[in-house]
Amino acid sequence: MRSMTLMATSVEVAPVLRRIADSCKSLGWVALLLAVVLVAFSGRYTLTFNTTPSLPIRVAIIEKGVFPTQIGQMVAFRSVGYGPVPKGLVVVKKVMGLPGDLVTHIAPTQTAHQAVAVIQHGEQVVEQPVRRLSRTFQPLPLGPAGRIPDMHYHVGGTHPDSLDSRYGFMGWVRADQVIGTVAWAW
Repeated sequence: MRSMTLMATSVEVAPVLRRIADSCKSLGWVALLLAVVLVAFSGRYTLTFNTTPSLPIRVAIIEKGVFPTQIGQMVAFRSVGYGPVPKGLVVVKKVMGLPGDLVTHIAPTQTAHQAVAVIQHGEQVVEQPVRRLSRTFQPLPLGPAGRIPDMHYHVGGTHPDSLDSRYGFMGWVRADQVIGTVAWAW
């Protein structure tokens, strides 16, 4: 009687194993196709992951060698090793100011802030509060002010604790740091 039960169980397992094997074959073809696509586009695109709350994205496809031309575009660049961000780390931020735009600092309305960075882009004005202290209570140096030089960008995040051009640690991003602009983000 015991052998009959084992035989019945092995008969029921066979179709399940067959379906698993078929699924693995399908996934194998999907993985192969994905690998071919990545290799074909790796010269023009790269993939990066956002692990901070500075922007509401987690995955971004970067089009290499494309420089930002509009306010609000997302740009990927390599860190030069400012503050807590290690040198060479890929950072993604929104472009808040382009070359020629004027950045000024005005008095804050809240005591938690040391200033408000005001970026004037033609008729468009972007204001970003600048905190006095980091989350670890370290003083935050004020970022650069004046006209943004050629081949430089004022960048920022949407999160209030974003480490960006508002602060002297990062300052303006140079064109030679730029990897490219975000072509797609999720």
